[in-house]
Amino acid sequence: MIATRIIEHLDSGASGPLDLTTEDRLDETRENEMLVSGPDWFGEADADLLRWGDSRLQEAIGAEMVALSQDLAVTGPPPRQAGRAIVPPEWAQHIRSLRTRRL
Repeated sequence: MIATRIIEHLDSGASGPLDLTTEDRLDETRENEMLVSGPDWFGEADADLLRWGDSRLQEAIGAEMVALSQDLAVTGPPPRQAGRAIVPPEWAQHIRSLRTRRL
């Protein structure tokens, strides 16, 4: 979704930086809003699996990783860093083709 937001920003002709930060990095609602349509990018089984809190995904990455992610202490706002993002040309082409299909 970040790549999509970058391409949409560039294609809109907007000037200035694109702010992709949020105050709560572990917010489930934000995560769901950020997810692209799985079938647009992945096979059916993978697209179905890539959802927040899916127990199959938790099993797939292992109990150790789940425990680690639940124990992370997140305090304060996310770091703000200016920089450049590179979207591979094939991703940009795919993002634009998805936009065309939806129009």
